[in-house]
Amino acid sequence: MTLKLSSFLASNSQFSEESGKRLLLYVSFVQCFCQQYHVSYQPDTQLEGLLPLLFRQVPGYAIKEAAVTFDSAMPWELLQGNSQLAVSLSHFQQELVRSCCATPAWLLAQLDDLFEADNILFDVSVTPPTLCTLIARLASLRPARQIVDLCCGTYSLGLRTWRELGSAPGISCLGEDINGYLCSFARLLLFLCGVYDFSIAERDITLPFTEPPGPHTPTIFTADFPFTGNRTRATSKDTPSSRIYADWLMIRALLGRMHPGDRAFVVATKGALVRKNECALRAELVKNDWLDAVIQLPPGLYPDHNLPLELVVFEKARPSSRSGRVFFADMSAFSIPGTRRAKKLSPSGIDQACRAFQSFVCEVPFSAVVPKEAIEHAGWSLYPLTYLTQDNLPSRSLRLGDVASITRGLQLAKGSQVCSTPRYLLNIRDLQNGEILFETADQVEVGSVSLEEKYRIQEDDIILTSKGSALKIAIVPPNPPASYLGGNLTRIRVRNDRYSPYLLYEYLISERGQNALNLIQTGTTIRVLGSANLKELNIPDYASSSAVKIGAALKDAAIQHRQEKRKLDEAFARKRESLLSQLTTAKERET
Repeated sequence: MTLKLSSFLASNSQFSEESGKRLLLYVSFVQCFCQQYHVSYQPDTQLEGLLPLLFRQVPGYAIKEAAVTFDSAMPWELLQGNSQLAVSLSHFQQELVRSCCATPAWLLAQLDDLFEADNILFDVSVTPPTLCTLIARLASLRPARQIVDLCCGTYSLGLRTWRELGSAPGISCLGEDINGYLCSFARLLLFLCGVYDFSIAERDITLPFTEPPGPHTPTIFTADFPFTGNRTRATSKDTPSSRIYADWLMIRALLGRMHPGDRAFVVATKGALVRKNECALRAELVKNDWLDAVIQLPPGLYPDHNLPLELVVFEKARPSSRSGRVFFADMSAFSIPGTRRAKKLSPSGIDQACRAFQSFVCEVPFSAVVPKEAIEHAGWSLYPLTYLTQDNLPSRSLRLGDVASITRGLQLAKGSQVCSTPRYLLNIRDLQNGEILFETADQVEVGSVSLEEKYRIQEDDIILTSKGSALKIAIVPPNPPASYLGGNLTRIRVRNDRYSPYLLYEYLISERGQNALNLIQTGTTIRVLGSANLKELNIPDYASSSAVKIGAALKDAAIQHRQEKRKLDEAFARKRESLLSQLTTAKERET
């Protein structure tokens, strides 16, 4: 019988989530060591201090220290005050001894199993097992003699890469993490899995790194950087941008450690690939020919967030057959159900990604190989869909900024009073299903001439969200009440002599238009649609004499639809009220 830690946790409610995992993994480490090295101990032996006692025989101070740190992090006080908990843990220990299943392969499977059970290990977001498999298989397409896992956590990503490379004794494993407990965990796990040439350092990877003396070894870098939010930091004078986000500080630290021939596989958010702050850094990356591939991952792989994520591949001194070009791919269609909180990458998707990446070929619509000139033309965006949806672009196009003015809304505190004339202040919640709900908007008193000219909305204005989790779009109907544009909204005011606002509105709400807007949104947790990006948006150029007539007809049809819908809604409301009142009257008669 093969034991599963997650099943044991589920059937023993007296284990709290965090303490239960720690205690069960401690027992698993003990038994894995004893089974491999043929060490026996009495079942009633006190667990506390047992792992340091076992590792006392192992040469090397670092591994002994790791055992002590790991042991000291255990919630031993729970066992002392809960006899039922101690008995359950003893039963688990006895089952491990009896089943002889505590092998290195079983130990690694338990880490994946714990991820499947509740997805978070030791209060940190662990790299999903199927994503580990994708990175490890891509990395193993070419040999290497060293693996460096940055922000390594338990070292599960680097360890899977080591196994894909053949578990060769000559491959060394290095790791770095800021969490001392996880460093100790990684050292013990590597040792128990048969990796004897390893070194795990407790350090901040963004700090200066001094490379050890001696010849350089061909290296694979792996990194699943933690999500750093919207924090920026000032940078040194030799950096093209004065302030960059923390994820790019980590990327630059990684690139600074790479030698010609080294490769790196990094999980990053979409924001890192499109934000204006790091545009110059992305340009530097492409111009230096250090970017090999960007692969879009399906949403939902991580249970604690649903951010758009990409796998970015770097290489210095790339082969001539790939030089000057970048491989882009989209794996969004290759997710399969996992747990109720997370999805998985499908085996077929992993196979296709590895095959296309190795061949460096275009497989429409899955992948594209893009010359660096095209990336420069796209403003150094590294978002894969920018290059995988070229067929969706209109055959003739023009810049939105050439036919419309774009204004970001008014940043005004609620209740601000400048004069006695009330105005509605529209916000995101007032846009619902393509309609503007003026009756739900806040009212403010603002009336200076400059505010009236800049922020007062008018008929045919197109309003859309500039900041938020969802993109909403509406067009202002005829004779709108006096209203101002709120700070989280953007207004597009089309010059009617150049373009039809209703044709533009239909394009923006179409699938093609939504894809185009998605490509120019920035941000991670909060999506931002900047005015500068909107001005550069390509829209269809309807070079037809009938386009103006069609736009006018669309407007008439939309107004008629709105009027008839309002009449139907009002008629239904009256009928509903009448029927419900009859029900109440009938009940009163019966009583």
